[in-house]
Amino acid sequence: MPLWHFHYSRLQAAAKLLRLKLNPAWTSAYLEKQLNAHAHAEQASSVRMRLTVYRKGRGKYSPETNEAAYLIEAEPLTANPLEFKEKGLSVEIYLEHKKPLQALSNIKSANALLFVLAAIYKQDSNLDDCLLLNSESRLAEAISSNVFIVKDNLVLTPLLAEGCVAGCMRALLLQLMEQHGQAYHETRISINEVKTADEIFICNAVQGIQWVQYWDTLQFKNKASRKIHTWLADYLNA
Repeated sequence: MPLWHFHYSRLQAAAKLLRLKLNPAWTSAYLEKQLNAHAHAEQASSVRMRLTVYRKGRGKYSPETNEAAYLIEAEPLTANPLEFKEKGLSVEIYLEHKKPLQALSNIKSANALLFVLAAIYKQDSNLDDCLLLNSESRLAEAISSNVFIVKDNLVLTPLLAEGCVAGCMRALLLQLMEQHGQAYHETRISINEVKTADEIFICNAVQGIQWVQYWDTLQFKNKASRKIHTWLADYLNA
């Protein structure tokens, strides 16, 4: 599990924010062993794993305990994060609802109402994905991915303070760009900056990097995203 250390760090940070008491026995090595056991049971070359940690017990909105329990789900995976598709995505901005600027927006939680509604809009509009805005109408992320834009060979991505999920693939790509000397900046990104970008690409831990080709009448390139994808593939193959 090449991104496991990113997932485990995010789990610890989220548990602290949500005041969940993780079992001390749930070390990184222990949970990784449990995940690998479920993955091998699927007998597939590639498996998508989901580790859900929740507050156990009763109490409705006032919990009787803050101790945590977990659930592991596994399913065969068809997407190949090492494949760079020659055809890019078609996207639009989703405007009906926006992400709040708060620390809870950085957590990948079971509260996915905004993402579900955006995905329904995507389906109804015959799109591949949607770009989501924060409450200040700046770029936050995509439906299930973090988002990057490229302008004059400078890669830009929204700050975590801008309301995006603290994605594991996002963290890895920032690390790879640092290692390879690629200029990047975590910042606030306006809609106009997105429109005038040379490239847009999104990423997550399941599908890797996907480049955006169309936004309405706008068309984008994939030179930088293709290069960064090469670095990602080398990392995952190592």
